[in-house]
Amino acid sequence: MRAPRIPDRNPIGDIFEGVVLGVGDYAVLAHAPIADYAILHHGKMIIRYGITFLGKPQYSIVPAILALDYGEFKTGEDAWEFIFKSSNLYPRADIVGYKNDGSDEMAVLKALDLEFPLHVLVYADDEANKPLARVRAFIGDSVENSIPRILQHLPQYPTIEQWLEA
Repeated sequence: MRAPRIPDRNPIGDIFEGVVLGVGDYAVLAHAPIADYAILHHGKMIIRYGITFLGKPQYSIVPAILALDYGEFKTGEDAWEFIFKSSNLYPRADIVGYKNDGSDEMAVLKALDLEFPLHVLVYADDEANKPLARVRAFIGDSVENSIPRILQHLPQYPTIEQWLEA
């Protein structure tokens, strides 16, 4: 019996059109430029989500392949849903993906903190492994053009000033 073929990496990613703004040492997402803040990236971009490591919240992994104990593989939305809804059934499953610095990484699922807030990472395109920035908030009143998963994992503020006060 032949071993199953390892699938190509397929991390989830949401397409977002807007800007990444630099605010001090941090980056935020917005639909349009905001006066007095540097534009780090504009146009279409890919938003991916990194799961933090237990006890090391500065590090995260963007899942691209989930390898279950019994030889099955999952990628994309299937892997994402499995990690957050069924991973307790397979704590020794391995995640292959990219660390938040862009390097290749493989981690056992039980070494990740599924309850800690995710890193929301911006990539220039679907082929990029290294993020342009980790964004900390979504700035703007308009949410109808936003992707629900982005708003689920990023706090939203009407203005940068309100975000800075919080």
